[in-house]
Amino acid sequence: MRRLWMAGLAVSLVAGCGGSSHHTSNSGPVAPASRPGDENVIRGWNKAVDGGDYKRAGAYFAPGAIVIQGFALQLPNKRIAAEWNSGFPCRADITFIRAERTTSLAGFHLREGPRGGCKQGGSAQVRFTIRRGLILRWQQIFEPPPSRQPQVPAT
Repeated sequence: MRRLWMAGLAVSLVAGCGGSSHHTSNSGPVAPASRPGDENVIRGWNKAVDGGDYKRAGAYFAPGAIVIQGFALQLPNKRIAAEWNSGFPCRADITFIRAERTTSLAGFHLREGPRGGCKQGGSAQVRFTIRRGLILRWQQIFEPPPSRQPQVPAT
């Protein structure tokens, strides 16, 4: 189990800055700006990660919470949640929090992290499922890379 978890952590280190440098959204119908309870949890969690307080960051996750970031990983307890939170190579500023039907979508501007990751910046989006003040599901939303137009030689 420990090896499997560490493999997931290694993927999160690689994928953690895996956002893009552009922001797109297929939001559909206009939703409320945010749910106050969800927004408080998201902002508190982000502040804890940014401040390097991984124990506090882990406390925002419910036992058995699921994180999805190119892989799915279950965080069985707060200690493992704290360890997972310590693996982010980037720091992030919240750019928006938007309520969806049963979830909240948050956008982040990525910046250099504690070990020098994310020097190029970028952006990321995470969909949060939050109940009773705890994160049940944390899912990074990967944006497709921008399409490149084929180069046509000048004649």
